[in-house]
Amino acid sequence: MLASGSAHAEKKRETAQILAGVGTGVSSALILGGFAFATQGNPINKPLMYSGLGSALITPSLGQFYAGQYLTIGMAVRVAAAGLATYALTHETKTVACDNAAMSGTTCSGFYGAGIAMLGIAGIAFIGGMAYDVGDAAPAVDRWNTSHGFVVVPAPISTPTGPAPGVSVSAVW
Repeated sequence: MLASGSAHAEKKRETAQILAGVGTGVSSALILGGFAFATQGNPINKPLMYSGLGSALITPSLGQFYAGQYLTIGMAVRVAAAGLATYALTHETKTVACDNAAMSGTTCSGFYGAGIAMLGIAGIAFIGGMAYDVGDAAPAVDRWNTSHGFVVVPAPISTPTGPAPGVSVSAVW
C-alpha cells in the first residue's frame, strides 16, 4: 500500500468551492452596488447593475470550470431566467397615462398581465441557478478526479514457486 500513488494532479474540492463562492459574491456585490450607488435622478446605476448581471451568468460556474465542466445546469437555468425576464420586459409592458402626472399627457410604462409574476419567477430561477452551481462545485471536482489519471497499486502475483510482489496499473481517460 505504501507504493500506491496517483499519477495525475488531483484537483481540490476547496479550490472549486472558493472559486464558485467568490465569483458569486463579486457578482452579487456588483448587482447590489447598482442599487446602492445610483446616480442622482436614476433609480439604479445601470453600468454597475448590468456588469453584475452579466458576470452572474458566468462566475458562479467558476468551480465547475476548474473541474473541466464548461456547461453547467445552473448556467442553463440562469440563461433561461434571463430570457424569461427579457420576454416579460418586452411583451408584458404597456405605455399608459401616468396616475400621478403633474401635467396631463404624461405617459408611463407599466406591467400588465403576468409581467410581474414572470419577473419574480425569473429572479427566483436566476438565484437558484447561482446556488446550484455553488453547491455543485465540489462534486464536479470529485467527478473529475474519478475520471482522470491512473493509479499504481501493489498486487501479489501468482508464480510456480508461490506468491511474489507485483504492481498493478489502472488508467482512466
